[in-house]
Amino acid sequence: MNRVYLKEDVGVYFGGLLDKEEFAEILLQRIDLLIELKGKLDNHRKEIRQHAPDIANLACWLVTHHIMHVDVEIEWFQKIHDELLSGRLVYGFE
Repeated sequence: MNRVYLKEDVGVYFGGLLDKEEFAEILLQRIDLLIELKGKLDNHRKEIRQHAPDIANLACWLVTHHIMHVDVEIEWFQKIHDELLSGRLVYGFE
């Protein structure tokens, strides 16, 4: 089995070297980008239903798979952001 490497983990880990406010802003920017991506995926799914109804079911499920991953990413980044602002986020560098 191949290991899964999530590039975001490295950025979050080393984000602990940044000023708290700067790190919080970077996390919010990432959340905003993910929300924008989710909107684009939602629109794509709607277009599939309109323009390709004969393959809409399978194609929509494939796009839904990506949307579900984006939802989890948004939730994860939001929790990291909340932990940072609450002071509960423990850095490995302290």
